[in-house]
Amino acid sequence: SAASDVYKRQTLTWLMVETLGRRSLGGGGIRILVEDLKWGRILINPEAFDIKQRRVLKRCFDALASVPVHSVIEEIHALQSTTSTSANPRIVLDKTVFDVLNLNKQERIAVYEAVIDLVEKRLGKAKSVKER
Repeated sequence: SAASDVYKRQTLTWLMVETLGRRSLGGGGIRILVEDLKWGRILINPEAFDIKQRRVLKRCFDALASVPVHSVIEEIHALQSTTSTSANPRIVLDKTVFDVLNLNKQERIAVYEAVIDLVEKRLGKAKSVKER
């Protein structure tokens, strides 16, 4: 659905999926269930966002709902190469969530690097198993 595609755009969602997801699907597949999220207790309380931030998130969701979703690695690389941050709803979405979590610049970069590293390791492992 369009709404679930938008959530795939938030980098912390990918970090949650990579750290809590179930990898027993074969071929590098991964999935996450509601129980996994409850166990992880890493969901952000919606009340942590003030009304202005909620409006920003809604605008981002609306803007991203009609844009194709690419691999998380492609999306993050595109974010890192973008010079105009104020017009990119993907960047604004991440910034809003990172602001609520009070992440500094280094921590934000670390989140992006961690997601890329986890995805590459998972896919690399699946590829090495397939080649055997």
